[in-house]
Amino acid sequence: MAGLASASFAQGTTTLIATQGFIYGVGVLIMYYPIIRMLNEWFVLRRGLALGIFSAATGISGLGMPFALEALLIRYGWRITLRITAIFLIFSCGPLIPLFKNRLPMNHQAKGVRTDYSFLKMPQFYLFSFATLLQGLGMYFPMIYLPSYASSLRLDPVVGAALLAVPSLSQIIGQVGFGFVSDLRIKNLFMDRRMPVHILAFISTFTAGICVFTLWGLARSLPTLVMFSFMFGIFGGGYVVLWARMGTTLSDDPTVALATFSVHSAMRGVGNVLAGPTSAALITSEVVLDEYAIGKFKGVVIYTGSCMIASSSTMVIWGIGRRFLRKTKAKGEFCGCPA
Repeated sequence: MAGLASASFAQGTTTLIATQGFIYGVGVLIMYYPIIRMLNEWFVLRRGLALGIFSAATGISGLGMPFALEALLIRYGWRITLRITAIFLIFSCGPLIPLFKNRLPMNHQAKGVRTDYSFLKMPQFYLFSFATLLQGLGMYFPMIYLPSYASSLRLDPVVGAALLAVPSLSQIIGQVGFGFVSDLRIKNLFMDRRMPVHILAFISTFTAGICVFTLWGLARSLPTLVMFSFMFGIFGGGYVVLWARMGTTLSDDPTVALATFSVHSAMRGVGNVLAGPTSAALITSEVVLDEYAIGKFKGVVIYTGSCMIASSSTMVIWGIGRRFLRKTKAKGEFCGCPA
């Protein structure tokens, strides 16, 4: 809140970066990660679903925020809008903080539990992290450029805000859905285990990439843009809830899940930071309706789709590698050799 309020007095981009960028970001982290830790304490078997519902709350708030912020910006300008947003956050979030409660007693937490960092020796940790980095590099471009894309098609300015609200709605479906499926157990004659997280991550990123290349790249009308926004919200937005399961595949230690969640957040943060400088090199000034992505956004669409497909490719690599390791281990046990 202090970051947003102080940003309203900024006289240059340096101050904005320091306030709305750094101070506001630190404030979000201070509030966000204790909640994630509490969530890990309260939920084990349904942790993915719990994280999905928790993450979907941002989608619920995003349904009305684009319209409200646009109206405030038009009427009051960006300085007053930042101050109103800060006041709103104080009165909406502040009263809820005393309601947060840990499952474990404070005397148990005071003993301190050291995180087992042996997961740093596991190759799947680096593959999962790299996949998140690639996904994060392309995740934010649709949200940044959909309003401009609609404007280039000469659609009403209100359409831009609506296109941002659509993925906020669909990500609720995606995050709750992926969270629910990630907790499911596959029971048949051959196995009894949870749905492999790398398969879910592949479905999320690969489908999002295909939607970018087809629906967004070929969009010439509002219905196609709405369809893209809806589908990308489901599959692109659903990826974040898989971070918890990625942590549990490395260790059953809840502190490891929190540590790896932090790494994934950092990887996506890198993508967020690089989105601005990267987009400057990808956007062209000319709109050509007959060209792919109406010409102006061709570079953005290809870049975003490629990031998603590249992220899904790391899941394929891990799937093949894991199967190879299992076959090697089984062969070693069969012949009596060390695995």
